[in-house]
Amino acid sequence: DALRRKYSFDTKAPILLFVGNFSKTKNMECALIGFKKFLEKTPKARMIVTTELHIDRFSDREQYLRRLINDLGIAENLIFPGVTDKMPQLMQLSDVLIAPFRDSDGPSDYYLAALEAMAVGTSVFVSPRGGMKEVIDGKNGRLIDPEQPEQLCSELEHLFTDKTKAKVMGANAARFIREHFSPDLVERKVKEVYLEVLKHAK
Repeated sequence: DALRRKYSFDTKAPILLFVGNFSKTKNMECALIGFKKFLEKTPKARMIVTTELHIDRFSDREQYLRRLINDLGIAENLIFPGVTDKMPQLMQLSDVLIAPFRDSDGPSDYYLAALEAMAVGTSVFVSPRGGMKEVIDGKNGRLIDPEQPEQLCSELEHLFTDKTKAKVMGANAARFIREHFSPDLVERKVKEVYLEVLKHAK
């Protein structure tokens, strides 16, 4: 609540966070359309949309998505902070991080943002790409079809039927990260891999 007040957000209304860019891979349109449908029942909700620096090859996509925002009539419910160094705070004050990626082919398309959001206690709605099926178990987030914004809306509506659900899911997400991605545990696993490789290299 303190963070939300600092950034002038309603402390009670749902806040969603999209992290990505305008590329087809990041699939912002799914987030926008799903959010539009969600607004029909939750008109005070907001979505923060963070993007990277302007990339020329995405110019046509950016124009398309800007038109889509206008056509959907959701501009007043969106917040575009641009390139920001406040990402940890934005993740923490948000209820859900939305990442409906179509694939994870490139290094910048891995789901690092989802893991970072989970680490600060924010639940994530992601598509089953890039190993997310091994991370999301339904209790710490939701897997969504990147081509089905209606499913995204349905999952959001279900999450916010009770104001405690998002907090519980976020707490489960943070616990999962501590149990599976703590620095000591990752260090031990990396060492085990190297030792196994060295053993067979002799």
